[in-house]
Amino acid sequence: MLKRKIVIYSVLILSTFYVFRSMTLPSDYPVKHLTVMAGLQLLTIILLAWQNKMIIQKQNVSFRYFQSLHMQLLGTFFDVITPMMKVGGEVVKMRYIETITQSTKSRCLSMILIGKSLSLVSLTFLMFLFGYELMSHVTIGRLVGLFILIATVVFVCLKSEKVRGFAIEAQEQLVKLGGFILIRLLTINSFVWLLFPLKLWILGLHYDLSISYIQLIGITLFSYFAGNLPITPGGMGTFEAALVFGLTSHGTNYSTAIEMALLFRFITYYGVFIVSGLYLASMEVIKWFINTWQTASPS
Repeated sequence: MLKRKIVIYSVLILSTFYVFRSMTLPSDYPVKHLTVMAGLQLLTIILLAWQNKMIIQKQNVSFRYFQSLHMQLLGTFFDVITPMMKVGGEVVKMRYIETITQSTKSRCLSMILIGKSLSLVSLTFLMFLFGYELMSHVTIGRLVGLFILIATVVFVCLKSEKVRGFAIEAQEQLVKLGGFILIRLLTINSFVWLLFPLKLWILGLHYDLSISYIQLIGITLFSYFAGNLPITPGGMGTFEAALVFGLTSHGTNYSTAIEMALLFRFITYYGVFIVSGLYLASMEVIKWFINTWQTASPS
């Protein structure tokens, strides 16, 4: 067991270090922009942890905010290192909830499903609300929109039984939340999704883009919607391609669009992975020191 833990956390530290070393930012990029984006990303993590705490506590179990924050960072880390459409992170979250609350696996799964369902509903609503301008901007945009719709329908049809079972379970749990809590959770989710276009807008200040903030909202949400489709593992490549397409269709040159897509991905995805990895590694070091001190102390 000890050897297994050593291997796991050695991989954790090394992978975090590798990502940190391999990702570089332009030397002339303003530090103040990075600071603001990092702050917004921290706010995103805080809000998601708060949402998870609300959902779990409504199941009449004890779950503190720090535990929810720990679970969020734990899930984020495993989202990156498990190339299965972010399933790894959700499984880790489910097992963590099961360990802390002593709830059944099905009950823990329903808690995860509530969060995923609310996130998807909020994203879909906002995408269609702000994405029309993007879809109508160029003819190919309509074709991409049609492709996304068809891909979604095909996925639901292929996985109809599983999707239906998840939908029924999530619906039952959503009803238990009550209208007021449900509205609060949807508001939190919508606010979290709208933070991502704000980060992209701040990133674009360095490049002097001729794209309005409303257009950036549509582009960003469209990219995340495409990235959530089961086309590539974890949405890798799909998100970046959709973001590059959205930016170039509004007049941004190709090289700038690619650089922005990679920087945005680093800040909102790999940057969080680095923070999560450092946090988890430091927690293990602290636990090791505490256990060593307790073992060495005279009884």
